[in-house]
Amino acid sequence: MAQFFESMLRYAAEPAASGDNTIVAAQGAARRIAVFGYALQGGGTVTAKFTDGAGGTQLSMAWSFTVREKTENPPGQQPLWIGAANTALILNLSGATAVGCEVTYLVLG
Repeated sequence: MAQFFESMLRYAAEPAASGDNTIVAAQGAARRIAVFGYALQGGGTVTAKFTDGAGGTQLSMAWSFTVREKTENPPGQQPLWIGAANTALILNLSGATAVGCEVTYLVLG
């Protein structure tokens, strides 16, 4: 089990552009992104949601944040969601407000 968690990847940043922000780039044909955990913290009033590719299928609920509000789901043994092949993991923001973002994921395929 320890080896499984050691192979996980982590992304952390503070995207702030309104609309689609690439969190994990598309990984190529037949490769999919499996998200195992996340944490988000709003830097101001903004709505944020994860999608499968730019303008793609919504993967999470849309969270409405004010300053320093957060949501998190620590990494577990099962993925929370798995994106389609060759699509990016996107964090879509309703406005140009920074959102602290941390994602734990694996690339499958």
